[in-house]
Amino acid sequence: MMIRVPLGIVLAAVAGLSTLDVRPVSAAPTRQLGVYEEFATVNCAMGAACTVFYSELVKPLKITKVSCNFVINNQNASLTGAVLGAATAAKTQFKAAQYLATVETLDFAPTFEQYQVLADTLHVVAAKFRPEIQSGFNVQATSTMNCSIAGSET
Repeated sequence: MMIRVPLGIVLAAVAGLSTLDVRPVSAAPTRQLGVYEEFATVNCAMGAACTVFYSELVKPLKITKVSCNFVINNQNASLTGAVLGAATAAKTQFKAAQYLATVETLDFAPTFEQYQVLADTLHVVAAKFRPEIQSGFNVQATSTMNCSIAGSET
């Protein structure tokens, strides 16, 4: 499902998130007031997919919120989908769980495309596994994913 919205609305929703800063960033998960949160940024070389892996879980995690910003450095590329799931600690055996609706922002630069995900989810990832978000593109492209997940450990 693709919905076009004015860029100003999307930028207001993700104020303070720099989409042009492509330094690798990973924040250790935080656990405050019973809420688990983790943020990660990944830069993917030329390819038709990009994946962000989160930390291996000690306890099962119920993911209730996903937020992502995708920047694709090819004006002819489109995000074909984003999937929340889980992988083993060794980052193998991905199991898709929930497809995420993406929102394409209006073009504001001639060299890249930008997409957002702001989703309520209900997905449990077992202990010893790691949450994972996979994305796919219609053509080969260099991309950056900034994604966060939130939920509660069970």
